[in-house]
Amino acid sequence: MSKKFKNVRVEMDTFYFDIEISDKEIESYKKMGIEDDEELLKQYLEDNFDEYVDLLTIDDFEGDLEE
Repeated sequence: MSKKFKNVRVEMDTFYFDIEISDKEIESYKKMGIEDDEELLKQYLEDNFDEYVDLLTIDDFEGDLEE
């Protein structure tokens, strides 16, 4: 028997950690038009999500069981 959940919302939480972005990667982002440090970090984390996913924990979740 399976259960189907719909409208699932998950909030993830993590702890603080250091990230070092190489000069080569920074240049690559600059070529894509990303100059702002905050945008650079956000894009880097999105591009390398698999590397940091283990640092995340489920903080809260909710969903509806489809009958």
